[in-house]
Amino acid sequence: MERSDRSGFFFALGVYLCGILAIAVYGFTKKQHAAKEKQLEVHYTAGRSFGVLGITLTMFSTIFSGLTVVGIPNSVAAQGFFGVRWITFGVFFNGMQAMLFPRLRQISIVREYLGPTDVISDRCGYGT
Repeated sequence: MERSDRSGFFFALGVYLCGILAIAVYGFTKKQHAAKEKQLEVHYTAGRSFGVLGITLTMFSTIFSGLTVVGIPNSVAAQGFFGVRWITFGVFFNGMQAMLFPRLRQISIVREYLGPTDVISDRCGYGT
């Protein structure tokens, strides 16, 4: 049997790992500089410094998580064409995010929310 050349794969893997490492080092140094004030805010909200690209990538990774990689292919294999329902759900979910998140971000900046539970606490009158 002939052994295939995998040098391209290992090169791409190396570039990917170097990129991930560079992002980690950048984030670590940025966090070290900002950690002197409001440590909890820096930890949970990255110092509120995410731009549009950062938020988009975060939401993309949330939507296409383990369910997409493992659950949906198994569902489609077991149920056939009925698996198309995931496409409809994805379009609906992304549309709702596009409508809701800009307003929610404005509110979270004004009221200094750190997480989803702050929204619930503020809405229901809990907390101080």
